[in-house]
Amino acid sequence: MRRVDEKNTQRVTQLTNKTNQFNLTTRRYTEAQVRQLADESSAWAAAFQLSDRMGDCGLIGVIFCRLGEEPASWEIDTWLMSCRVLGRQMERFMFDRLMEAARGRGIREVVGSYVPTPKNSLVRGHYDDLGFTQAEKFRYRLAVPEKGPLTATHIKNKSVAVKELVPG
Repeated sequence: MRRVDEKNTQRVTQLTNKTNQFNLTTRRYTEAQVRQLADESSAWAAAFQLSDRMGDCGLIGVIFCRLGEEPASWEIDTWLMSCRVLGRQMERFMFDRLMEAARGRGIREVVGSYVPTPKNSLVRGHYDDLGFTQAEKFRYRLAVPEKGPLTATHIKNKSVAVKELVPG
């Protein structure tokens, strides 16, 4: 996991514009919009890489969070992952880092949306699988636990420290 910065903005932008199957909102962004979101001090923008015994897959996932409507809440603006790494439970690793970052920033609730498209039905139950509660038709809420959960125990974390993901 790395913060979204000038080194990976181009690839992050490419993923936001081409990823369909594992993309919860299918929002599309320009490089300038990605940079702006990554530079927001109240936002959290993380890029995820994956390497395994078969080789380095490179940057394969992105989560953007913005301050939510409620105090101490984040709204998941974008959560996507390349279809090349489906089935490896990388989404659980991403979830673990999201919860860790939320706790580190004093966030008490995370809200996510699923915007159905003809191509993303694969992620229809994503938030349910992670323990979120459906609040509205395609909107889900999760209280950030005080510690844990650790849902991706088979993935080794070589992430930068969460505090290094703060813009500035």
